Amino acid sequence: ALANISAYAKAGHVELVLKRGGDADMLVSISDDGVGFDPSFERASMYGLMGMHYRVEAEGGALYVKSSIEHGTCISATLPLASEDRF
Repeated sequence: ALANISAYAKAGHVELVLKRGGDADMLVSISDDGVGFDPSFERASMYGLMGMHYRVEAEGGALYVKSSIEHGTCISATLPLASEDRF
């Protein structure tokens, strides 16, 4: 996500949040105030997003993308914590 922001977003501000979502999962969220895009429009060049979806889902998580043109983008993922990481 950070590589995509650097390459395409033209963002002035980027926020990264890591937050525990309970005993079993965590939330990772990256948002920017850049140019945004229409997430309903699939382009062949969206390999970065497809790769993010694949990697998050392969770990048992879920990826969410919220974006609109001229209003920035927020990509967040919930990921399960490994059992040894749980308190």
